[in-house]
Amino acid sequence: MDGPPIDIHSIDPFTVSLNIPQAEEQHIFGKLVTSNLELLQLKCYNMFTNN
Repeated sequence: MDGPPIDIHSIDPFTVSLNIPQAEEQHIFGKLVTSNLELLQLKCYNMFTNN
């Protein structure tokens, strides 16, 4: 992999294409972001519906 190692926690999603040149890794990262957003939405939904 080219460039310095990437700290997942400090990644800005908008610069992913600059930091990760491989399309495969972009795809994997995209799936991670998507699943994290879905989890967050579920948590918010549960908080509002359980109260």
